[in-house]
Parts: sequence; structure tokens; C-alpha cells
Amino acid sequence: MISKLILSLIALSYAASLASTAQAKGQDTAAKIEELRVQLFYERSGTLSPSIASPATFNAWNTMIGEGDAKEPANDLIVSAVLSVKADQANVSTPLTITVKSKGGKVLAERTFKGLFFSGGKVVRSVLVPNAACAGSINVEASLGAEKKRTSVTLGCGE
Repeated sequence: MISKLILSLIALSYAASLASTAQAKGQDTAAKIEELRVQLFYERSGTLSPSIASPATFNAWNTMIGEGDAKEPANDLIVSAVLSVKADQANVSTPLTITVKSKGGKVLAERTFKGLFFSGGKVVRSVLVPNAACAGSINVEASLGAEKKRTSVTLGCGE
């Protein structure tokens, strides 16, 4: 128990020193949302599709049985926000929230990240959207402080 506490304190101290080092060097630690990705989780291989979010032209019809442009059956989505900072490493305390809603406004998935650690100037944070294959039109929004980025996809089913 004590060793876990000590390790946690060391990790927090290290992250704080990285952030203060970046700020002391005059590096920009303001985070930016670069991209939103919406990817199918393929059920046979456990791999992800390329992003099906705009500007992609992906036919997401009957993905649950592997039709449309899906390479294999897929029911779930992984929605990711790609973030960047100009500094090589940074600890950003501005919360990131990823929200996925149906066309009618029902929240299908939402996740908030209260802290973001950047290594190499980049980090990707994701949320799982289960059973989305026939969800119809969905809207995705990522918000980081005052910055917002949005995209949408349509996942249809039928004969």
C-alpha cells in the first residue's frame, strides 16, 4: 500500500516537473484538437477500420454483418480525439470531453479526461460506443476548454 502511494507521488512529481520544465523553456503547452476519428471495431480480427468520419467516403450500411465498406462484421465504434501541443512533453489540466449522440440527442457514449499527458507533442484519447452498427446518424463532439471539434457519421441497417 505504502509503495503504491510512493509510486503515485513520484509519478505526479515527475509529471509536474515536465510541465514546469516545458513552461520554463518557453514551450507552448496549449493543447489543440487536431482530428476526430470514428473507427469500426472489427469482431473477427479485433482490428480497427480506417476512420469513417468526414471527409472519408465510407459506406457504413449493415456493418454488423460486414456489408457496405466494412471488411468484416462490426457492431462497436471507437471514437478518438487526436490532440497536440507544441512542446515535446506537457501535462495539461484542461479537461477533454468526448460526447457521442444520436440524431435525436440521446447520449450514446461520453467520457471526460481530467488530465492529459503529452509525450512527443501528441496524445490520443478514446471512448467506446457499443452496439452502434444500426444507430443511424450520430454526432460526435470533442471539447477542450473553449475549443470544440465536431463530426458525424451515419450507420444504417436494413434490407
